[in-house]
Amino acid sequence: MLNRTIITGRLTKDPVFRQVREETSNVTFTLAVPRNYKSPDGERPADFIQVTAWNALAKRCSDYLRKGAMCTVEGALRSGSYTRDGQKIYTTGVTASQVHFLGQKEDLKADRVPSAGEELLSEGFVEIDEALPF
Repeated sequence: MLNRTIITGRLTKDPVFRQVREETSNVTFTLAVPRNYKSPDGERPADFIQVTAWNALAKRCSDYLRKGAMCTVEGALRSGSYTRDGQKIYTTGVTASQVHFLGQKEDLKADRVPSAGEELLSEGFVEIDEALPF
């Protein structure tokens, strides 16, 4: 059996980080994921999906994600329920196993020009100054 979900969207607000126990932490955030069609009035509806990440991944998400940031989340779909005022409320969300940071909204503007000395390379990439062999 397989329970795997991959979603790409933008954060609706800053992530909320919680230290649950001494060695356990989590972060929650909501992704707005636009649908692939427009409604008759020209609007593109979106789904708002709650995402939870745990421990080291939670810390990275808390450090690097902000409202408006785009990311891709890979994980498992989780459902649950709770009772509020005597009424049962059902929930569905994604528990993340991987989060790929795709950049802030302002980074994607076409007219954005990097300032002098601004580092454009992502972490883990090394600039090569020597000539390429092809």
